[in-house]
Amino acid sequence: MDITDRLTRVCGTFSTGTNAGRFTVPAVGDVWFALIDNAQFSRTALSPVVTMSGKIISWTFPDTQYGRRAVTVMYGVY
Repeated sequence: MDITDRLTRVCGTFSTGTNAGRFTVPAVGDVWFALIDNAQFSRTALSPVVTMSGKIISWTFPDTQYGRRAVTVMYGVY
């Protein structure tokens, strides 16, 4: 390990639910996120589109005839 290396830290997880929303990460550092989608492929439900701006993780659902599926978001800082 070098003095310039940065370690990542997992801070938590949350579920998006089936409505658009946002979550502010309550931690100091550069934020990262990963999606955990445990549902198998479905033609009847779509997962959200997740984006990040600063410490805010936001998600929306595409307009579609299909339903919406919640996913788990794992987030942290490095």
